Amino acid sequence: MRAKARVVQLACLLAVLVGLAVFPMMSHAAPPSPPSDSESAPIVQAPPIPGAATTVTAGLGLRLREGPSTWDRILTIMRYGQTVYPAAGPVWSGGRYWTYVFLYRSGYTYEGFCASQYLANYDPSIPPDDGTGQVRVTAGLGLRLRWGPATYYGIYRVVPYGTILQTTGSTQWGSGLEWTQVSYRGYNLWAASMYLRDV
Repeated sequence: MRAKARVVQLACLLAVLVGLAVFPMMSHAAPPSPPSDSESAPIVQAPPIPGAATTVTAGLGLRLREGPSTWDRILTIMRYGQTVYPAAGPVWSGGRYWTYVFLYRSGYTYEGFCASQYLANYDPSIPPDDGTGQVRVTAGLGLRLRWGPATYYGIYRVVPYGTILQTTGSTQWGSGLEWTQVSYRGYNLWAASMYLRDV
């Protein structure tokens, strides 16, 4: 009788082990709870959309840069007569206007800033404006001033709501946001444009 009980126990144990091997236990996560009314959806600013086409008029080619200045990294050289699609700007920086453009070449899409005066749609009758001015911080919990125009750059300081900042006239896109360069305590820093209002 004992031997028979032992065989039954072993058979049951074997059946359980086979069942676990064939049908592994699965954990079911609880469905996510809907956001409460107190939670607000994050604000996402859309990237620039390409506009009407224009062409490059620089005889020796035109540099496409990461930012609106001659010290920003060169992404590529656009050839004379090449078609580009302006998306933002012009912005005034470093004594000239810059236009944010899209370039489609050899199956690749490039986007960046180029000197506006070397585009066919440039209007030289527009008087230069240094683009500087004052803006007020509208972010209720303060606004991060960063070392560069993207969320992955380090934070220099968080300035409180209502702070008046001096702009340099330079704007740039990064991390899906438009950034405004501001002068603060001797440094040129970047702040998310959506939290700034002209004074």
